[in-house]
Amino acid sequence: MEIWLIAAVVVTTAVAVYALLNRRRGEVIDAPPQAGAAAAAPAEVTEDMSAGDMLRAEGADEPLEHFADWLESEASDELGEAAEAPGPTRRIADAARDVMPVILAQGRGVVELPALVVDGSGARDFRREIDIARLERAVANFGYLDVREMTEWRREAPRVRALAGWLETQVFEDMPPGDCETDDDTVRIIEAARQAVADIDRTGKADIALVAIGRDDKGQAFDTRRSLDTAQLQTIITDFEANERTTSE
Repeated sequence: MEIWLIAAVVVTTAVAVYALLNRRRGEVIDAPPQAGAAAAAPAEVTEDMSAGDMLRAEGADEPLEHFADWLESEASDELGEAAEAPGPTRRIADAARDVMPVILAQGRGVVELPALVVDGSGARDFRREIDIARLERAVANFGYLDVREMTEWRREAPRVRALAGWLETQVFEDMPPGDCETDDDTVRIIEAARQAVADIDRTGKADIALVAIGRDDKGQAFDTRRSLDTAQLQTIITDFEANERTTSE
């Protein structure tokens, strides 16, 4: 019994010494990767990185970057600049990555970040309920995305893409000198195109009213209004498809 015990101690000691020597020579044998491990390592955080910067460094697509930056802006407006420190920014980036697929799939999601900022007044939480309309506006506004980019990201039906692109051109044509569009003009145009296509499918016509879609250099709002029927929509779609073919060539 004592002989076996002594042998076991000797073997254990030899293994430990061998491992220590190997480690000192730099020959460390790592454990095999665990199932379910994250594919992308977190970005190296620097003081001036935004939540979107972190996600871009980890291979995120552009809409997710813009959404993360919008979320960070919301937190900063509510909790102050402390929300832009590397620690809170990392948590915001992770929250944006987690919640965006939920919003896209279910139409709504919630960001809950308890004790995101801790200051002299104590721990301060950050919470946002975000629906699909708010998500689209965040992505469009923070990314300065145009109608084409947004409809491609949202995988809109070709008919909606065609009409949204045509409507965007109509807004440009209605603009007075020195004008500017509103912050959410891109999303409003797309929403109007979706509704107009649905109206034409149902009744054969649509009345589009983009009220106060922009302002002139004196701050006066202007509208864009158009009426369409099935035949006019088909012409717009045909022109869009021809332009798409030309572009791809």
